[in-house]
Amino acid sequence: MRIDFDRYIAERTEDYSPRPWLFEKIGAWLAAPGTSRYCLVTSEPGGGKTAVAGQVCNASRGRLGEHDLPIPAGAIDAYHFCFSQDAAWIDPLEFSHSISSQLAESVPGFEAALLDTQPEMEHVTAAPKVTTGDVAPGGSVTGVTVNVKLGSAQATFIREVRNPLVRLYEQGLDRDVVILVDALDEARLTVEKDATILDLIASLKQSLPRVRFLLTSRPEIEIRRVLERQDPHLVTFELGGEAREKSRRDVQRYVSTALPKSAAITANLGLPLAALEEQLAMKADGNFLWARFALGMLEKATQPITAATLDALPSGLGALYLEFIERVARKDPARWSSQHALVLGTLVAAQEEMSAEEIARFSGLDDARVAAVILDIGQLFDVDPETGKYALYHRSFSDFLVDRRAAQGTTLDVDQGALHPCWLALSVRRLATALGLV
Repeated sequence: MRIDFDRYIAERTEDYSPRPWLFEKIGAWLAAPGTSRYCLVTSEPGGGKTAVAGQVCNASRGRLGEHDLPIPAGAIDAYHFCFSQDAAWIDPLEFSHSISSQLAESVPGFEAALLDTQPEMEHVTAAPKVTTGDVAPGGSVTGVTVNVKLGSAQATFIREVRNPLVRLYEQGLDRDVVILVDALDEARLTVEKDATILDLIASLKQSLPRVRFLLTSRPEIEIRRVLERQDPHLVTFELGGEAREKSRRDVQRYVSTALPKSAAITANLGLPLAALEEQLAMKADGNFLWARFALGMLEKATQPITAATLDALPSGLGALYLEFIERVARKDPARWSSQHALVLGTLVAAQEEMSAEEIARFSGLDDARVAAVILDIGQLFDVDPETGKYALYHRSFSDFLVDRRAAQGTTLDVDQGALHPCWLALSVRRLATALGLV
């Protein structure tokens, strides 16, 4: 079944800032079949990878609106966004199902090839384990334990994606098939032991040279090595490094668009708007997430925003997160440790969206306290408008919260003993979900 990424893409591209230099490079790669199998866009957390992937999808689907990108309609045949806080989105089985479903819609003949290449009958092998022995008076016998192994991720990918494509190319398909996968690094966090999404992508090897992948990831060396082993001509576009100055200009365009929309900031300015734009962009150093988070903090400023205000903002995402948390915690350190930390710790452990009621149940807090915490630090959450469920708004923040080295000597260095019961309960729930028991 196809996963619906529409809302996720819309959210990640809502404040989109044009990056013409990057899309020209991606467009050139798409227009040059046979040159390389993989195009990998990398950046540190907050560099705008998902927004780029989302805009490529929008362009391919003809949903750009006012923006014009060198990405032709129909350029992407299937796409997948990995998100570690939704287990289904990093599950290689769900990935295979979703990609196969999309290819059936975008590639003529794929659906027929899928049906034609299915095995005549699939078997499930049951391995019964029977324990015998004496039964004491008043005792009972509790049946037979049956261990069932369902289809593996590799087998599913081969059956639903690889084999139909092989059949189509054997029948004369004469074009590239392009699949986009965003945040490949997050897909490596799956508990699936058989294979990760990266393994599935790399498993095609040379059997399908015209199946190409546009990928985004953090700059993890192991991901690059895996891809280079399959394609020595791997094309990589880094959003930092030599391209950092271009990313800085991209962020400045974003800031210059976002600032006039904030009545709270423009009404509280103690310096010219142009100066604020320039200093914020310089401080962000090419990081969109830093700029977005800093704007959120400035909207809550109680004093006029001056050059000194901007100088006081720390550089780097981790330092900015800590500054925000310290501001909240200083108001009531005891409440921070006993309430805010529990809510954040529960969401870290859950690794998925949770309703306020679920947060209360697993944290041990009552509904009123959970609601008050959410009101205090709402900037740190993403809220699903349809379900009303909460998740930490970016993986970089989740990583920051569990970095014990960063926490030492700070407000985050709380006694984790209080978190252990809810973490254990959530771990049991995730295991039961993975096993299909709930």
